Amino acid sequence: MLNYNSGCGHDSAHNLHLVYYLTQQNTMKITLTYVSNEDKISKNDKKYTACSIRCAELKNPEDDTKEMWINGFGNSETKSWDVGDVVDVELYDEEYNGKTSKKFKTIKKEDQLSGTLNEVIAKLKETIARVDALEGKAPVAPKATPAPKEEAPKEDVVVPGNPNATVEQKEEHVEKASIAW
Repeated sequence: MLNYNSGCGHDSAHNLHLVYYLTQQNTMKITLTYVSNEDKISKNDKKYTACSIRCAELKNPEDDTKEMWINGFGNSETKSWDVGDVVDVELYDEEYNGKTSKKFKTIKKEDQLSGTLNEVIAKLKETIARVDALEGKAPVAPKATPAPKEEAPKEDVVVPGNPNATVEQKEEHVEKASIAW
């Protein structure tokens, strides 16, 4: 549970708001059917942008023919959104003064790109090592070994050009094939 004091100058328990996030948070792509960004000023005279959206994927639980309102903080990303855009957001429920409402957060681009960037870097390093090897500059770095697969029984292995291969020959063939792979 997260305690949040509105800071409006009153010290009564009335002004202590309990905000907590329900355990289920979903990151999903949604299709925007309504977008509104409104610059506001808090009770503490701090500027912020409120963003209200509706999407085709979530319906109002009280009337499933209507789309659900989802609110969050706006930023430069939300200000660039238009109706019809498909965007990635993190959805969560927030309880405030006994009422639960659907909220969203934008997903940081760094988080979206970090996994992809690491994959690109690994492939680039592998490509550079291969080019260097072809140019005689350095040995080729071995590829990452894939997770071991369930081995086929040696009896089922067929050695090309030798249909009557012994078990030892089949094992040797499997070993050479796995190294080449």
